[in-house]
This record gives sequence, structure tokens and C-alpha cells, in this order.
Amino acid sequence: MLGLDDQMSRDHDWGCRLTLLVDQDARDQVPRISQMLEEGLPERFGEFPVRFPVTWDSAVSHQIEVATVTEFAASRLGADPTGGLSVLDWLSVTGQSVLEVTAGPVFTDRTRTLAAVRTLLAWYPPDVERYVLAAGWQRLCQSLQMVGRTAETGDELGSRLLSARLAADLLGLAFSLSRRWAPYAKWRGTAFRSLPVAARLGPQLDAAAAPGWRERENALATACEVLLSIQREQGHPAPGSAVIPFFDRPYRTVDQQVPQGLIAAITDPMLHGCRPWWARLSSGPTALMSCPAQPAARPCRRLTGPGPAQDDDTTHLDEGVDESASIARPGPDTFAAQARRRMILVDARSMVRPVGRVGLEPRPADYGTKPRRRWR
Repeated sequence: MLGLDDQMSRDHDWGCRLTLLVDQDARDQVPRISQMLEEGLPERFGEFPVRFPVTWDSAVSHQIEVATVTEFAASRLGADPTGGLSVLDWLSVTGQSVLEVTAGPVFTDRTRTLAAVRTLLAWYPPDVERYVLAAGWQRLCQSLQMVGRTAETGDELGSRLLSARLAADLLGLAFSLSRRWAPYAKWRGTAFRSLPVAARLGPQLDAAAAPGWRERENALATACEVLLSIQREQGHPAPGSAVIPFFDRPYRTVDQQVPQGLIAAITDPMLHGCRPWWARLSSGPTALMSCPAQPAARPCRRLTGPGPAQDDDTTHLDEGVDESASIARPGPDTFAAQARRRMILVDARSMVRPVGRVGLEPRPADYGTKPRRRWR
């Protein structure tokens, strides 16, 4: 899908694969089309197998997925984009899930909805983009000053771990400011090298692994300035400098004016005035909605969905809400309530994989690009 598979990738689930999409009004034809393919396809096409077992199904069968555009997109995103996405939908999709819908080539398109869906998913709406950027900067505000503090208390391991996490957050911001969706962790560094900012930012991220904490802090601070300059060039609010002294201590931190300026520029009533830590960078520009430190909820036991939209157009949780979790309350109560529910949903979604059209079951933490597969 991303053109990054290599020879080792062929050791499992390798062969001719295709996704065949139809419009929603042809949904009842999906089983018939799949059966026609089963009966008519050959065993091989050139040197590649057409029928082969996969890690989630030992049966020897063709691997052509037949689905409606709605079902295909919702199975990847967790939300139906054919009618547009809400603010909470946008904040709960990951870069990887969007790439699964948009990155592969389209050989021919006779549907009425696929092109519109791929256009919609090109990038965030402007206000959501500002919120995503503010969330990334907020994470840096919370941790940059700890790189030196932990090292000087004798916790060198803690300082190195913080440096690595900050480098990952900066890399996520680089994707966001480049308006590119980030793939999951295995290919994220490879995809980063294709970004226009990689030549300027890459050496600083490499230096974030330097042996001394001052060198690490210098590299991280320089990377912050590089990204703020790009933000300024794009016309987003940006103060004169990204990094300032951390009070009277010998450390540096990201200026709170960076995320605050972005939040102040938001006009969407669902997002305006909301604190930027309500979204945190993970496997993409934003992947989970949570309080500043960790996701506030336990993964739920079971989800039903994504499937067709229910009455309230949400996926329902059986259990798993941690009512004792403390979370910041943004803006209107209605948004806070929806965000809390979606936070649990997205947290749980990170631990499940799709099964058929409706139900979800536990999946490996490193689950990635292809549905229902185990990663090696």
C-alpha cells in the first residue's frame, strides 16, 4: 500500500490482493460477486499466488476483499466518512487508518462515493488542524524541561526515555506541519525521510540520542525552532521563539504561547477554548483523546461496530468506563460528555481488530496496515 514492503515481507500473507468496492445500494450483490470470484479466479497470476492462506484464515482462498465504500472506509476509520466526519471523528482517526483508505492506487472507479471520501481525507479541516498542532506542542511543553532535571538527579535512563519520547512527538509534529498522514511505527521513520523538513529536522532528532543531557536538550530545542519556523511560514500563529528558559532553573521548555496561540485562532464552537491536551500525539497526528499523561480509561471488554451507524451514530461500549478517571473539562458540557465517551472508544479501539462487519475482538498492540493479520 505504501510501497515500503521488501523481500522479508513476502514470508507471510503475500500474493495477489485487491479491494473491490461497490456503492451502498449494491450491497446485496457483495456475496454474489465474492462467490463469482471464488469460482472464476485462477490459482496463480504469473509468479504470484492468487489463492493462499493468510495468518487470520488458514483456508486456501482468493484474497480479494469485496465491500461497499461505506463498509470499507468505516472498517479502517471506525467512522463512516461518506456523510462527512464530526470533530470527534477527526480527532479519533489515526494516520495509519486514513492511509489504509487513501494511500493505495485506484485502478478504476465506477462508484459515486470513493473519490469524495478520499478527497475528504486529504487532511484535517483548518480548525481541527490547529487543535492537532496545539496538542503536539502541549506535550512538548509538559516534558522538555524534564530532560535535564531527571539527568541531574541521577536518573540518566529516565532522561534518555524522555528524550526519545520528545523526539517521537517532534516527528509527529513534522508530519502534521507537512500535512502528511503518518503510518504506523514500523514505517514511520522511513516515511519521515520523504518529508520536505527531514533534511533540517533529521540531524536534530538523531542528536536527541546524544550521551549528554545538554546535547540532547540542545538538539530537541533546535528541532522545536525548526518546526515553529515552518508553522510561521504556513500562516499559523507563532511567537518569536519556541523555547524559553524554565523559570530560574537551568533548563528550557516550550513557550506556552505556541499552543495557546493556535487554540485562540480556532473558531469552531466545539473546539474553541478547549485545552490542547485533550488530544495527544501517538501513531499519527492524533490518535487518542486523553488527559495530559495517560489515557484515562481501561480498554473495554467488547465493542459492537463499526458497521452501519446506530441511532446516535456512535459505536457502543458494553463496559470499561473508568468513572474515577480525572479528565480536563473542555468547553461546552455536551462536547465534554461526547469527548469522554469517544476517549474510551478510541482507547479501546487501539486494542481491537475488526471481525467481519460488526464485532471487534482483541488484537496485538502492533496491529497495522492490513485487516485481521498478525504482524511479524
